[in-house]
Amino acid sequence: MKGTTGKSWTWEKAEKRRDLVAKMTRLGVPGPIIAAHLGVSVRTVSRARRERDCAKPLPTEISEADLAVAQQMLEDGATYSEVSRTLGRDTRVWKRRFPGFDCPPERTGELSMLARTLNKIPSELHKQQPFDNKPIDMR
Repeated sequence: MKGTTGKSWTWEKAEKRRDLVAKMTRLGVPGPIIAAHLGVSVRTVSRARRERDCAKPLPTEISEADLAVAQQMLEDGATYSEVSRTLGRDTRVWKRRFPGFDCPPERTGELSMLARTLNKIPSELHKQQPFDNKPIDMR
């Protein structure tokens, strides 16, 4: 029997795949990576997880160092998104751990304008001519 990918499969192969999905899930491998590794859809991975009673991957603990870095970044004015990108966690993790660092709604327009202005700076610098290396006459 052939599926849409043209690869033949058997029930034994499917069982082995489910076992492998469960093992990888317990090791903390994300679903999309498992799916890419096995050449199946993310939905197939979620079904296999459900069938093997490991539907939710176990979250890895956040180190004390990461917590300290996140708190310092937020106190210095970083957004939850910046902290997430830097430390590799979902934004919701930091919002739960450190509530109250959201941007007030009345300041979002001001901050958007500031971000647009700051994003223009590198392009303006590239347009300038480089400095010449002539010595300055100090007489």
